[in-house]
Amino acid sequence: MTILENTPYDAIAEGQRAELRRLCTADDFYAFAATTGNRNPLHLDDLDGDGDGVTEAVAPAAFLASLVSAVLGTHLPGAGTLLVSQEFRFLDRAMAGDEVIARVEVVERSADGTVRLAAEVVRPEQEGQTASRLLEGMVTVRPPAAPLSLDAHALPGLIVQRHRHFDALLDRAAPLAPIPTAVVAPEEPKSLAGAVLARSH
Repeated sequence: MTILENTPYDAIAEGQRAELRRLCTADDFYAFAATTGNRNPLHLDDLDGDGDGVTEAVAPAAFLASLVSAVLGTHLPGAGTLLVSQEFRFLDRAMAGDEVIARVEVVERSADGTVRLAAEVVRPEQEGQTASRLLEGMVTVRPPAAPLSLDAHALPGLIVQRHRHFDALLDRAAPLAPIPTAVVAPEEPKSLAGAVLARSH
């Protein structure tokens, strides 16, 4: 069980830091596309988004920015934090398979109850890659006024259905000779459509 503990406004001090690590996956980008409606093919690993003959799977910039939001909402200040404003520069790109680290550091606590933090997302040195700073900027948040300690809410499981195993099966079956097929109970359209589609293959 994960316990979420926050840092309320009165306990925040300049120089406090927090971070999280995340492995970017192709399925992350499909889920992000489905959630946001951003279907830019540059972010999807089975599409060639720029016509160079290579599929890219580039992490969406907003996906990297959302990792900063995850640090703010779960680590510093933590549960109960609301984002007021953000300003980011994107310096480099992450790809599916890259591990990245999102970090924040408190810069200023204002009298109006808001806090400014410096934010960055970096890709540490990995096999075949040098370290790189991907995002830098500033965020202003409204931290919670009171301390909280609570169980992390259990999120429902998320499955990205890619059907690659079916595509592989079709590829293996394609060169085989056709076989007689009967549809025993064609009470609804899909029961016949499957046989018709198979015939067209």
